Amino acid sequence: MKRRTRLLSALLSCLLLFSLFSTTALATEDEESPDDSQSETPVVVSSLEELQAAIAAAEDGDTIALGDRINITENCIVGDNEKQISIVPLDETVKEYFSICGGNANDIVFQNLTIDGENLPCICAIDVHTNRKDGESANLTLQNVTVQNVASTWIPVSIMATSAEIKNCHFTNNTGHLSGGVRVGATAYAKITDSTFYSNKSNGFGGAINCQGNLEISDCTISKNEAAYGTSSAYSGGGIQIDAAAHCKITSCSITGNSATIGGGVSAFGNTEVIDTAIYSNSGINGADDVRILKNTPFCMSYTNGIDSVYTENQPIGFYKDYMGNRFDASTNAIFIGEVIDCEIDSPDFGAKFVFSSDLPQEPEQPETPEETPPAPTRPSHSGHHHSTPNMTPQKDETVKLCAGNAELDSDKPFVLAGYGDGQLHENDPITRAQFAVLLYRSLTDDSKAVLTGSTSVFTDVPKDSWYHDAVSVFASVGVLNGCNGFFRPNDNLTYGQLIAILTRFVDAKTASMPDVSYTEHWAYKNIMTAAAYGWIQDAASVQPDRIVTRGEVVELVNSIFERCVDNA
Repeated sequence: MKRRTRLLSALLSCLLLFSLFSTTALATEDEESPDDSQSETPVVVSSLEELQAAIAAAEDGDTIALGDRINITENCIVGDNEKQISIVPLDETVKEYFSICGGNANDIVFQNLTIDGENLPCICAIDVHTNRKDGESANLTLQNVTVQNVASTWIPVSIMATSAEIKNCHFTNNTGHLSGGVRVGATAYAKITDSTFYSNKSNGFGGAINCQGNLEISDCTISKNEAAYGTSSAYSGGGIQIDAAAHCKITSCSITGNSATIGGGVSAFGNTEVIDTAIYSNSGINGADDVRILKNTPFCMSYTNGIDSVYTENQPIGFYKDYMGNRFDASTNAIFIGEVIDCEIDSPDFGAKFVFSSDLPQEPEQPETPEETPPAPTRPSHSGHHHSTPNMTPQKDETVKLCAGNAELDSDKPFVLAGYGDGQLHENDPITRAQFAVLLYRSLTDDSKAVLTGSTSVFTDVPKDSWYHDAVSVFASVGVLNGCNGFFRPNDNLTYGQLIAILTRFVDAKTASMPDVSYTEHWAYKNIMTAAAYGWIQDAASVQPDRIVTRGEVVELVNSIFERCVDNA
């Protein structure tokens, strides 16, 4: 009974203390145990033999401190199959953690380790810097290893004169001079798989990885790394730097959110192959947000399953030019390169940025087009001047010729729906952009078809063997179909604004006295004014430019325009 009373009294005392002190000052019951408090002080080791003995005696999650550099000259395994061990420097006097130099080592394995530099200044965490005594290279394996908080004045992990395999490893919050994570030297070969590089920084090249030799990277995530942080030097490769004599193959990786002075995602000075890899949303202060390619550098990017299977974000477009004085600007300097890059660059100034549709002006049919899109031709004047404020309905004796360059519409060839093969016209169904182009093509004069058919498509999403290729290509060649930044989007439903914009490109632009409407800032507003001036639109106030139009509605509108037009050829 007295023992229970004493226990109750002790419990009440503990509760009182808990109420008097902040939670940050409280210890757990485990911490109050004399045995456990002694275990908080890590074992200190200064040799490989001591380290392996300490790992064997440690429990899962224990920490071991390095009192000196661990030299490795023989075959060894550092780490245990069944437990995760943390390794830290004892203090800032430990400048190197592991050095693999000379000796007879053939196979060296690091496994199930967390190497935490605790942000203490050092030279290197793992350094493989010479061949074996017999001149042969060693084999290094890092498996399930985390390298974090290494504040290196050189490189956190340096691989020279060896073959290395890094798998299921994590590099986080490290800093270095020649790389913020891993450097693969000129005499090394390495494979990095299923690993992450996050928030590493280099004050030189390669925020995450610097490749000077031969490197294969696959199924890795490389994000939020920086190169040349806090400097004004033209260092590059916020994610990956590939040096001039190197060979690098990147497969099924994600390279996003990295930054550098130039070449935020990947900077390629050497032979580079990129397969099924997403490189986007990186930042180059002086250009080349996502990709930088040096002159005469073989660089190939491809997708085995198409771009949409790799970039899952909002409507991927592709790469645009983005280099120093020729930076990408959606409104003033949008020069489309393509969905992929496959070239040996002959210009010393080449950089690219990957763009999604959300990065571009949201005007499906813009009057102003990128450089790659053929400019709209100057249309012949039919009346000799433009009316500033004409009536909504044109004069009865006004003659109009529907002509854009060599493309002339024949008003005697009315729009007719052919149906889908099921005996139905489906006039209430939406009409696609490709379908409208084909209908419009059928209304060309025979002379126009003879001259224009065979035009080359400027749109990357209009295959040569598509049923709408000729129609789209013809109208693109004369500026009637502008598309959007290199894409036509044939399967998109046609909007009313797009329909009016296309039709008004066959006539002179005019202005009209418009009612108070809600769409004055819409990209198609001037086109609607022109249509109203010609009397094609009777009620401009009810117009909804972004409304999807039906097949029957398009046929009715176009045929009504044809009825107003007189061929005065």
